Amino acid sequence: ASLALFMEDSNKMLLATNNGSLYIARGEEAFVFASEEYILNEFLACELAPVLKLEGKAVQLRAGEGLSLDMVTMGVEKFPLTGERAIRDDGYTPPRPLRIIDLSEKEDPSKAELRRCTKCILPETMPFIEFDENGECSYCKAYSYPQLKGVDELEKILAPHRRTDGGPDCVFAFSGGRDSSYGLHVIKKELGMNPVAFTYDWGMVTDLARRNQARLCGKLGVEHILISADIKKKREYIRKNVLAWLKKPELGMIPLFMAGDKHFYHYAYQVMRQTGASVIIFSENMRYERAQFKEGFSGINQATPRPYGISSINKFLLLSYYLKQYARNPAYINTSPLDTISAFYYSYMIKHDYVYTFDYVKWDEGQVNSTLINEYNWELSPDTSATWRIGDGTVPFYNYIYYTVAGFTEHDTFRSHQVRDGVLTREKALELVKEENKPRWETMAWYAHTVGFDLDEAIRVINSLPKLYNS
Repeated sequence: ASLALFMEDSNKMLLATNNGSLYIARGEEAFVFASEEYILNEFLACELAPVLKLEGKAVQLRAGEGLSLDMVTMGVEKFPLTGERAIRDDGYTPPRPLRIIDLSEKEDPSKAELRRCTKCILPETMPFIEFDENGECSYCKAYSYPQLKGVDELEKILAPHRRTDGGPDCVFAFSGGRDSSYGLHVIKKELGMNPVAFTYDWGMVTDLARRNQARLCGKLGVEHILISADIKKKREYIRKNVLAWLKKPELGMIPLFMAGDKHFYHYAYQVMRQTGASVIIFSENMRYERAQFKEGFSGINQATPRPYGISSINKFLLLSYYLKQYARNPAYINTSPLDTISAFYYSYMIKHDYVYTFDYVKWDEGQVNSTLINEYNWELSPDTSATWRIGDGTVPFYNYIYYTVAGFTEHDTFRSHQVRDGVLTREKALELVKEENKPRWETMAWYAHTVGFDLDEAIRVINSLPKLYNS
């Protein structure tokens, strides 16, 4: 975090930062500061700067530094932020809303007699799944996991991007979720890079994610750039698309709820240009996170280790599917299509030329969780036992739909990947998803309230939908 503090009983102002997101510029008659170097340099280039007798470029106040400004003499004195810091260990607990939701007629997917793969735990409702005579599914038979390239190879790739002038040498995409938090730890603490973390807030970054971002960036001394969309508009788009979906529910259209966040691919390149960094690092765990069913429910059958890495013909088929659904359900033709079209473009049409941390570094769930919790006091969500997907407010709602209608969620595909990779037993996977697939009512209530729709009515519609496991 960074702060500016004015004193009532003195002519001094204090600036301090524990992550380096603070830049200053001085002149004879003015002193200016901003949270980003690019913003301040743009101001210094405008015609007002000479009037204020401001010269030069923005200077960073480094992580762990403070500054005292005498506003009479314009004298500046820097000081280190040293000593033991009192960090609260009583994690913030949001108020628990009291809700009574009638679920008396709801079918429980956990009790459905779903046929599951005998090797992993994917159910018969998974799109395009087939079973052989031994009960092994087609996903187990077809999917191969790439070999880890190793930390040494990652070091070689990053070496040309390291800077010696103290500037950021990489842009790190930081959602505040589990894997990006651990990835930032690896890139900064273990590999010694000097990243600038970047978050695109499209209105669904939860307060929990923000607090965890502050924990990581503060302790690691990493500058954090937050780019905010027009959140009011983004939430309006989500609301209109959720309400349109509820009129004619189609599982293949659920990704429309998340279209608003895809612009972060565009802004990642913008931040790289503005900061002078030369590489973008992502820490998505695509070895296990790949959830083919989201495209599968749209009629797309292509297993690929990358999100959005589908073939040209499948991109055309996916676009055709969306156009067909728009024609069938005119409620989708609202104020959001331009935002959705640009999301499709950034997702499927631009080159995703990034370095993926976990293509090189082994991802071990126990190590990830223990590192974050023990070293950074990383906060968990009170409404789930899972540590994955707890920083995105959209996830519990769409997973509730998938679970209610199809009998599985992202957790089932994630755990199935782990079973295939030999890091988890099938029995343990079944045990975990039984807990992880439980509805997260508190976060769902936050989502509905924040976006602006009636959760009770939405639940009624979802619960009344025909179930794939009964067909």
